[in-house]
Amino acid sequence: MTGLRKSLYGPGRENHVQSLWRRCFTVFTLALALSLIGCLQSAIARDAPPPKTNASDAAIKNAWKLDQRSRVLGDVTIFICPTGIKAVNRKDKLTVVCAAPYAEVVTYSLRTGKICKQSFARSDNPYAKAVAMFSGIAHAQVPVVKTRTYQKGGLTWSDFKITEEYKKQRQAMWKNHEVTGSEPAYGNLVVFSLPMDKRAIDWLARLYCVPKTGMIPFDVTFWDVDNEVHSLVKTFSMVSTKLTASDFKIPSGLHPVKDPRSVIQDETANDAIEMMMGGSK
Repeated sequence: MTGLRKSLYGPGRENHVQSLWRRCFTVFTLALALSLIGCLQSAIARDAPPPKTNASDAAIKNAWKLDQRSRVLGDVTIFICPTGIKAVNRKDKLTVVCAAPYAEVVTYSLRTGKICKQSFARSDNPYAKAVAMFSGIAHAQVPVVKTRTYQKGGLTWSDFKITEEYKKQRQAMWKNHEVTGSEPAYGNLVVFSLPMDKRAIDWLARLYCVPKTGMIPFDVTFWDVDNEVHSLVKTFSMVSTKLTASDFKIPSGLHPVKDPRSVIQDETANDAIEMMMGGSK
């Protein structure tokens, strides 16, 4: 019996128990240390500043994409935001960029490999002369007046129409055979507002050859004194989109030309195209 007690409670048993306690304490200490490290890392992650991103990759607020048809530019996709406008002709991929700080307007074509840079102050629609020549009317000069303002889709919208004075004047001149039947007498303009530089908004009106309203053209329709309808701007879709500064970056390696009308012309162009565009400057 005495031997049995020694075997159960002797030094060997005590050493074994102490070893187990040391192992448990070591495991507990390691687990506690790992837990503390995890908490410390989480706290550092919460307090640390967000990782730096390239400024050109930062999303611009209030960015929109509009698929439109312009009487002077054809079918175009307009990318517009508070820092700039980019118009892309969906057929021939002619691209026009007008972006802050509004020092210049750039017209280029990846198809022809040509590019034209103009000062912002002197830039205009290169086809305006041809349009006015064929229609006999400079629609951008027609006076308009606001009829209402309203909210829709989180944006401010306004409607404009041709002034009554201008309408009556043109109707009288037409009856006296002083003007042609293509003179506009009625007009509806639907426009919307974005928080952007007024210079860019006015530039877009110049690009579309429509009256300036201080807002962005969405739908512009004129009726002439002979009741013929002319759609100057028609929007088929408008959706919010993601734009960054890199979307307005001008590609390199293009051949510079002096006239924006030359950008779209390639080796297949002929003199008739140049004549329709108003000739060379």
